[in-house]
Amino acid sequence: MNIIKKHTFVHYGFVLMIVAALCGLAIGLTNSITAPIIEARLAAERLEAYELVMNGIADDDVLLEDEAFEVIVAYDVNANTIGYVYTVTETNQHGDFIVIVGVDTSGVVIGATFLVYEQTPTYKPITESNLELFIGLNILSEVPNSSDINTGATNSYNSLLSVFNKIKNFQQTEVMSVTTRG
Repeated sequence: MNIIKKHTFVHYGFVLMIVAALCGLAIGLTNSITAPIIEARLAAERLEAYELVMNGIADDDVLLEDEAFEVIVAYDVNANTIGYVYTVTETNQHGDFIVIVGVDTSGVVIGATFLVYEQTPTYKPITESNLELFIGLNILSEVPNSSDINTGATNSYNSLLSVFNKIKNFQQTEVMSVTTRG
């Protein structure tokens, strides 16, 4: 009787191993089919966001590419530099968001939008209106007056301040030093 139980245990283990291998194969196959589609969709959304925050962008070059911070130089149809597009990932206790910000060559924020917003959904309109406060300001010298912010999304606003401080630091240290050299 022990021999039958022993063989049954091996039999069930073998069956489970085959099922697990088939499931893993199915997941891998599904990923290989959907990954390029998802990547293409994200690239299209990113391009659309670039055009939204940097009107007139015809071409770009990557200046810095990091997991949480990317900078591209935006050019018009005549290959003139029209500004910089920053893609910044920020995380706080409510989740993540990715912001795309367009800054012209003088440092003025000309556009900003969320590429990804994975935080409390009910706070998104408040956070979007707080993001709009930065548009039109010179990133090198101004931040929105804290009395102007819409309350209710304080952590998101603080995360936006962090995003714009990162952009300001890069603009001051990297972009301004390149433009003064050239």
